[in-house]
Amino acid sequence: LLASKPELAVRALDDSEATSLSAETQEKRKLLRARAYAKIGRGEEAMTLLGNDPGAAAESLRVDISWAAQRWRTAADALGRLIGPPPGPGRLDEAKANLVLRRAVALNLAQDQPGLAVLRRDFAAAFAKGKHASEFEVLTRPRWSGALANLDIIKSDIAVVDMFKDFLTAYRRADGGA
Repeated sequence: LLASKPELAVRALDDSEATSLSAETQEKRKLLRARAYAKIGRGEEAMTLLGNDPGAAAESLRVDISWAAQRWRTAADALGRLIGPPPGPGRLDEAKANLVLRRAVALNLAQDQPGLAVLRRDFAAAFAKGKHASEFEVLTRPRWSGALANLDIIKSDIAVVDMFKDFLTAYRRADGGA
């Protein structure tokens, strides 16, 4: 897999099947096989192989497979399980903050406004003063429902455009300049 040869990884896993492997080794092999399946376009088989495995590695792999297949609802659900319950007082660590932002992107792509409202309710306080506050605001902002526009709405939309520019700049930096 590291050499970008997923077909060979599947063949190696097939050729090295053994019943006497530890549960830990079997779990690692399952995850490797699921990742290889996903890389060769067998995402459904990969998801079936993962089944209902609640482990963080399986959830993370579910996110990656769903994201690549543009199954935003499934990706958002798996991200929700990875994130866990909303934090108490204090800030989110960087890893969890990134998961929450990624979930917000998936919920947006799934056009799940109720899900975004819940995410905003649960995590707004944790993001309020952090370095990702503007990204969180842009991604979870309630959408305008079509009511008559007024000056406050227009000013708000202009501010969102500015925040979105900041978000894209930060996202590109975090994604290696893509």
